[in-house]
Amino acid sequence: MQPAKKRVPGAPVPLLFLGLRFLGCLPPNTSIVVTSVTGLGDDAYYLAVGSNVGLIVKKGNIAFKVAVYASSPLDKKQALQKTLAQQVLSSL
Repeated sequence: MQPAKKRVPGAPVPLLFLGLRFLGCLPPNTSIVVTSVTGLGDDAYYLAVGSNVGLIVKKGNIAFKVAVYASSPLDKKQALQKTLAQQVLSSL
């Protein structure tokens, strides 16, 4: 799959499709917070570093990350990311 980019009013939202090896390559850094997410694909989690957060989702042999780059509260970014991930999953 080719990398795709989706636009959301007020914030660029890159959508990248990654190889499954990416899921096992998290650096051992104590400032990284990983939070499991239920109800998305086969496996999903938020990966937060400071005020930045990404949502990584695995479904079958595909994994993708949704990241919203905006000056918004973390919970709002996570909610938008989850909505976008559901839209991606429904099109796979």
